[in-house]
Amino acid sequence: MSPMNKLARVLYRLTALICTAIGARVGRKSFDAIWRHGGNRNADPRNRAATWGPVLIAAALQGAIQATVQAAARRGSASGVAMVTGTWPGPINSGPINSMHHDSDNKPAVPTPSRPARRVLAS
Repeated sequence: MSPMNKLARVLYRLTALICTAIGARVGRKSFDAIWRHGGNRNADPRNRAATWGPVLIAAALQGAIQATVQAAARRGSASGVAMVTGTWPGPINSGPINSMHHDSDNKPAVPTPSRPARRVLAS
């Protein structure tokens, strides 16, 4: 592994940690604002008066918001590190290859040839 690739990975981990922590707060505030706007505050699963519907909807909404914020933080961190170092901090597995994100340690996977079509025998 080249020194630049190691630097990219360290920078990625630091920026991803910071961005994910900030994103978690933003996600929590977003969920609270959305749930308050809906008018139903009784979604705490520990609350005896809460019914199953609002509890499960709140959990699904909160999970979707958190996963989206976390993915955006990680992807943004990787893109930022790639712009600074010129090296993508993770594996490059598929998709179009941008010359900025290509280095000798992280070669893209070689595409495999497609299988030939099978002959269908007429009966």
